[in-house]
Amino acid sequence: MNVRKSADYSAMYRKLTEILARNLPQMDEIHAIGKVISRRPEKGAAVAAAEFLQAKFPDRAGFSPRNVRRMRDFYKVYENDEALLRLAMKIGWTLNVVIMEADLTREARRWYLEQAREQQWSKTVLQKAIKNNELSMHESFTVDETETTCTKKEMKKLTTRYSFCIKQIEIAWTMIRKQIYIQYSRMRRRWKQFDLLKLTFFHWLFDKSVINYKKARRM
Repeated sequence: MNVRKSADYSAMYRKLTEILARNLPQMDEIHAIGKVISRRPEKGAAVAAAEFLQAKFPDRAGFSPRNVRRMRDFYKVYENDEALLRLAMKIGWTLNVVIMEADLTREARRWYLEQAREQQWSKTVLQKAIKNNELSMHESFTVDETETTCTKKEMKKLTTRYSFCIKQIEIAWTMIRKQIYIQYSRMRRRWKQFDLLKLTFFHWLFDKSVINYKKARRM
């Protein structure tokens, strides 16, 4: 009967302790943990690491077996792709998990990494973008010197998607027009008041001139 020997994870535990003692930024810490675990050939290394981290650092969250396996997978996904790794390190762990676990090509993964950072997407927005295949829509609405590629189906999706924004713009423009009319009306009233003052002044000046003229005649 073959007895399976238990693996010696003492070296891995020591490295994990050193990593957490350094108080690294979140993504740097996750990448380092994933690297240490991925170096172990044993299938149970991620679970062993999770159990050790939970026991050693009970006040720290995020060390469930599932999440630790994700850390290992994160390292492996970008192990040979420095360009994408740099993008992934610029967004949070939650967004990285969504992108990593989606069925995406390298170019699609790059695009969603960039958009998640530039647009400051939340997890919900990112999930919706991937579900709706927004990358495909983005590529379909490309404009070059010869033509614009856009099918009726895509145009319908685009119209539905931005209908709310268009409605908001219409409301805003209506409010702006109203404010312009109000300001214009106020200006007209002020000009009328000014014209009345000018007319009163000229009447007074004319009357005064007539009086002075009559006085001069009498003299």
